[in-house]
Amino acid sequence: MSDQNGPRSERRTANRVDVEGSLPSQLTLDLETDVLQVSVGGMMVESPIPLEIGSKHQFTVGIDKQDMELCGTVRNCQAYPPSGHPEVYRVGIEFCDLDEHQKSNLEDFVNKKLDRT
Repeated sequence: MSDQNGPRSERRTANRVDVEGSLPSQLTLDLETDVLQVSVGGMMVESPIPLEIGSKHQFTVGIDKQDMELCGTVRNCQAYPPSGHPEVYRVGIEFCDLDEHQKSNLEDFVNKKLDRT
C-alpha cells in the first residue's frame, strides 16, 4: 500500500479477514456517571449518553470511601429533562451477581442514609 509520501510499511503482525454478515460485540466504555439513588437492588445514574436497555455494564462506585466493583443491567433509560434536547440521561440499573460483602456494604450505606432522614 502507498500514499502521497511513497510506500507505507505494513504494521499488522496477524492476518485480518472479512466477516460474512456480522459478529456481535460489546464495547466497554470508560464513562463517568453520577449516582442519584442507590438501593441493594440497583441504582439510578445520570449518563451523558443513552445506555441500551438490557445491556450489562461494570461500575466502580465509591461507597464509604471504598470503591466497589458492581455489575448491572440497564432496565430504564430516559432523557432528562424530557424536553427533546437532553443534556443527560437517567438510567435505571439493576445489580446482578452481588456477593454477600457487596450486599452488606450497600445495606449499611442505605441504612446510614435512612437513619439521617
